[in-house]
Amino acid sequence: MLMAATIGYLYREVWQDSEILSGFFRSPWFMVAFQVAGLLLPLCAFCAISGESLIKKTSSIKLRLQLDPKNILLIIAISIVLQPFMMLVSAIGSLFLPNPVTDLVSGLSVLPVPQALIIVAVTPAILEELVFRGFIQSHYEGHPIAITAIVNGLFFGIVHMNLHQFTYAFFMGIVFAVMVYYTKSVFAGMLGHFVVNASQYLMGYAAVNHLEAIYSDYYGMSPLDTVPDRAVFIQAIWALGLICLFILPLVVGLFYIFAKHNQSNLPVEQELDDRKYPFDIAFFGVVAIFVLLMIGMM
Repeated sequence: MLMAATIGYLYREVWQDSEILSGFFRSPWFMVAFQVAGLLLPLCAFCAISGESLIKKTSSIKLRLQLDPKNILLIIAISIVLQPFMMLVSAIGSLFLPNPVTDLVSGLSVLPVPQALIIVAVTPAILEELVFRGFIQSHYEGHPIAITAIVNGLFFGIVHMNLHQFTYAFFMGIVFAVMVYYTKSVFAGMLGHFVVNASQYLMGYAAVNHLEAIYSDYYGMSPLDTVPDRAVFIQAIWALGLICLFILPLVVGLFYIFAKHNQSNLPVEQELDDRKYPFDIAFFGVVAIFVLLMIGMM
């Protein structure tokens, strides 16, 4: 996981900002190739070092498509109604931290929508879920879902390698882990991940490409030329907080229906002596290195 995070950091801080590199290395398709290398190479390296068989391990990830229509509708609905909560966490983080996703959406807004969705929604949904809710989560089978989801969310947040994205990636990582836990299919995480990323991008795309013209006509300037002050974020936090409070019963109800529908899929927890302790030296080492990197980047 540290290898994946390091590759991502190098891309953002070195390659992406370099004026020397051009052509394919600055193209959108390089971003897709980069995601593949940044996630699958560390996974293969881990299997090589640990002596595990990647094919054998991935065969136990429940890759079969076993989502019935009700699960599909519930996962889509949950992923949509959680958007205000995700946006609230992001708005709170924006009070203290820069948001790198804003520049990403702005940069990708010039691309055709299908191409941009492949970059920001399709590829991450498949690869990140395969690694985190597939390979990594399979190592925590038999543990209580609380431990599994929190550890998975923590690793998912860390791999984004910036504190702003860590806040809501940690939150959504927990949600995706619960979806996979109940359905016993990594496709649940892929579907939820795609819905979240795609809807977030489409909202950002609409803001940049359509609302910008209205804003410019009214104020005489582009919203991209202005820097939101603290008051704007505070107003957004209040508004999003009220929305979240209003739809909270709906969120709870959907999760209850989802859990009830998948009750028969729940695994039997192993005895404590048969489990591998999840918080070992490697776990704390990953967390410590992430904290040091974040301190060094401030």
